[in-house]
Formats: sequence, structure tokens, C-alpha cells
Amino acid sequence: MIALIVVTIMLIGMMCVLAYTLAIYALPFMLLCGRPRKTIYVASGDMWRTGDIEGL
Repeated sequence: MIALIVVTIMLIGMMCVLAYTLAIYALPFMLLCGRPRKTIYVASGDMWRTGDIEGL
């Protein structure tokens, strides 16, 4: 019974470490994956629809 409690506490601790690791490494990576599409859209001039010639 005591072993089950110890294993459960260790499992919860390991899950916390995994969640922290993912928050540190994976979350910024996922945010950066979505960023280039938005910057290309804004940089292309389509966002403002001014009717000017593109690229000038």
C-alpha cells in the first residue's frame, strides 16, 4: 500500500516535470510556427487593400 502511494507521488512529479519541459520548449516553438504566415500576410500589402501596385 505504501509502495502504491510512493509510485503515485512519483508519477505526479514526473508529469509536472513533463508539463514544465513542454511549456519551456514546445510552447515557444509552436508559437513561432504560426508567426511567419501572419507576417507574410501583413508584409504582402493585402491586409490594407490600398489598391497600390505591389512591391513599390
